[in-house]
Amino acid sequence: MDADACLVIEVGDPQPGNLNLVGGEFAAN
Repeated sequence: MDADACLVIEVGDPQPGNLNLVGGEFAAN
């Protein structure tokens, strides 16, 4: 898990190649 990706997900900014799950706890490239 990438901490930066998780932070981005929590902020709500969609990142290509990432899957967002509820709570932003999980980030997958």
